Amino acid sequence: MSEKTSLEGRIFKLSTGEKIAPADLEKLIGEVCHYIKYVAVSEDEKENPVALIFPNKKLLDQPDYKLTPEEGCFCPRSLDELGRCLTGCLKLVNRQIADDSLKLKSAAIINNENYSADIVNKYKALLREKHGDKVPADEEIYFIKNV
Repeated sequence: MSEKTSLEGRIFKLSTGEKIAPADLEKLIGEVCHYIKYVAVSEDEKENPVALIFPNKKLLDQPDYKLTPEEGCFCPRSLDELGRCLTGCLKLVNRQIADDSLKLKSAAIINNENYSADIVNKYKALLREKHGDKVPADEEIYFIKNV
């Protein structure tokens, strides 16, 4: 994905001293919640890392209450609930990143499983415009700002 080339050479240093690449950061974000299917880390116009999160639509539609959530978590049933839930999870991920300039500044939950460069570019443009809480009419995206 050509959009990630500027992040490819960057290394994220965790508070533990461990250094990770963007793909490892994507994995770290993906591991905070079983409602996440894919994560793509890209950057905004100021070169701040942003997370483009693709949820597991099946779990959103039919929550699996047998899966034991982490303490403080609940089983979200909508994009709005997932967004509120992930805000805390992304803050936990940010606390692990030692360098403030490499912390996530925003994220978007994209309710479209057709993961491709075109989809990422479409939503990156929306992030750049700083729509904030203005969700498009088709409710395909939920923005998380000030992670």
